[in-house]
Order: sequence, then C-alpha cells, then structure tokens
Amino acid sequence: ELEMEKCYYQLIYKGSLLMYLKNRKELKGKSGDPQHHSEFYDRLSRYIYLDGKFYLIKKRKHLLKALPKHKNEIKAYLRKNQVNIKKLSDAGFARLFSYYDSL
Repeated sequence: ELEMEKCYYQLIYKGSLLMYLKNRKELKGKSGDPQHHSEFYDRLSRYIYLDGKFYLIKKRKHLLKALPKHKNEIKAYLRKNQVNIKKLSDAGFARLFSYYDSL
C-alpha cells in the first residue's frame, strides 16, 4: 500500500474515486557555478484514492491497475479518445473519471 507524504494536495476530481494533485518545485542546475543559472521546474504527481487505498498514476498501466473493475472499458475509452496519460490535463482526467463513474 502506498504511503502518502504529509503535505498539501489539490483535489482534482471527486466522484466514486478521488484524484489528488501534488505540485512540487525542484531546482535544476549546478548551484556552485556562478556562471550557470539554476531554474525551478514543476514536478506533478497524481494520485487516485479508491477503496481505501492511494494509487500513484504515472502511466497507463498504473491507471488500469488502480481501476481493475472496468479495465476493458477504460482501455477502450483511452484508445478511442487517443489519451496519453503522461500528457493528460486535469480536465482530461476529470472527463475520464466522469466516464468511469458512468459505468
């Protein structure tokens, strides 16, 4: 079972399952070199909470593992709508989970 870090999460979807977003800033670059500029970038993590468990969703296989009850229907939805989980927006996840709730 996935242990959740104690920090702030944004609720993205609320239905038969919950989806949370954790947005973390990370520094990229060499901090010791004055000629090199470091940059901050966003690191997003998405989690589903279903049946008392949290699931980290990074790839399609993670999503299908978290939603085994309707695996075939979710696969068909992803294929029909050409959904790439890695690039899916929050609104796209909301549409996907709205479809899941309709099953």
